[in-house]
Amino acid sequence: MKLLRETVRRMILESIHKNKLAFQKDLLGHSDWDEGEDDTINVEDGTVDQGDVPQRSRTRGRPLKQIWAKYVNRNWVQSLTYVHWTDERLAWDLVMDCTGGYSKDEISCSAYLKQSDITINEHFGPFGFVLEGHVSLLGQDMNEMYTGSREDLYNLDHAEQMERSSGMAKGVQIATADTYILDKQDFRGIQNEALLDNWKPVALIYPKNLVRTALMIIQSYKDDCGIALKGIPL
Repeated sequence: MKLLRETVRRMILESIHKNKLAFQKDLLGHSDWDEGEDDTINVEDGTVDQGDVPQRSRTRGRPLKQIWAKYVNRNWVQSLTYVHWTDERLAWDLVMDCTGGYSKDEISCSAYLKQSDITINEHFGPFGFVLEGHVSLLGQDMNEMYTGSREDLYNLDHAEQMERSSGMAKGVQIATADTYILDKQDFRGIQNEALLDNWKPVALIYPKNLVRTALMIIQSYKDDCGIALKGIPL
């Protein structure tokens, strides 16, 4: 029985490895994917104009998301917990921008295998919105993706049209094929970054010393958006 389990496990790992190689082959072979390019460096050394970065990011992002969607374990990736961390000011911006339904604009999140793994992310802010939505991308290291901010996208010529129709879709400023997560075996920590679209918040994580602010945000979401957020103090 032990030998059978080891054989099955080896076959599964081999299959996962082949899947990752096939993903990278498809991505590296796409004409819009420029492996090794880093526009955060290109802007600093003057080889790329800052104004061109949003379109360059979107050009990379389109085939990346399409090819990633072809190879990712969709059931597994949708089972993770996704949290958008923010400070108090941006938390209130989310309240102001809410539509009462699902947002079409892609948003950056941290992904967790289980909720018990979550701790307050002081780097981005103490408030964490737990989101449900369609995962359009998941990478191992945010510093090998650099998706930028929603505001960057307004520099695109077609920004208003995109906002009205499909929503604001992010790209990546850095082209590193190996960073993308397709299955649980690729998942190595919490410096990851996920993109979600068609999302809505379902809970708010907050530190216990900020309970009054958290409860005000939760109440405003209910009053202004019709969404009842679960409060999760940590």
